[in-house]
Amino acid sequence: MSNVLFDCSQCRFPLEEIFREIDAGLYSYTDFHQMTPRFQQHRPYRIGPLDPAWNSFDRLEEGTRLIHYTNLCTQPWKFPGHDHEDVWFRVFEDARKTGLISSEDVDKTRLRGYVRQDILQPGRGNVGGNAAGRAASDRADLSQGRPRTGAEQACQLTNPRRGSSPSRAQRS
Repeated sequence: MSNVLFDCSQCRFPLEEIFREIDAGLYSYTDFHQMTPRFQQHRPYRIGPLDPAWNSFDRLEEGTRLIHYTNLCTQPWKFPGHDHEDVWFRVFEDARKTGLISSEDVDKTRLRGYVRQDILQPGRGNVGGNAAGRAASDRADLSQGRPRTGAEQACQLTNPRRGSSPSRAQRS
């Protein structure tokens, strides 16, 4: 599951009991996380369909309610160039303005390397992963003295254009 909605008035997860059952071998953590039939044998939950508009893989179409930025090498908070990065940045800015994301939150995530260093001043015009935008982001990372993470290095090695490979949704 990449997106899930819980009715908290109906759904309870007694985690201590669940982890005891995992430790006892009744099912695995993956079974719990993915709510497999093996997990459901012991803890039946009613699972219904979720409108696909709430889980749109790297696409923005008419009716899209939530974009799931699936391709790790083009997630807009990490790398410039996603076709819909401006949607993400608009929501990010709204969250900052309303106080849902504080300056301290942003500082911590930048320091830890979880986000691109230009997160507060992203270069615009990077749609499609152009080289100038990537270079500016790379310079910002290096100017902060932060080494590139393993994931960033892998994305650079496997996809130097970052935005050029199709996502899973586009391939299927």
